[in-house]
Amino acid sequence: PYNITINNTAVSFKVEVLELILYSSATFRVTLYDNNSIPVDCKILTMSGYEYIDWKGSDSYVIQWVKQKLSLQ
Repeated sequence: PYNITINNTAVSFKVEVLELILYSSATFRVTLYDNNSIPVDCKILTMSGYEYIDWKGSDSYVIQWVKQKLSLQ
């Protein structure tokens, strides 16, 4: 075996709702893209508890939440 390490930098991301359990939680797929809009990574994040309660359907809340969870701020 020959290991190859590739260092990619994500410059944007897309958030998709995979599962929504009303009054409980939401699961998102976050796809990260490089400068050429090529996917470089994918994460699955679940929002629950006070974070879900604070969401209230706001897209900007989800974007900030994703940035915090992935340490992008």
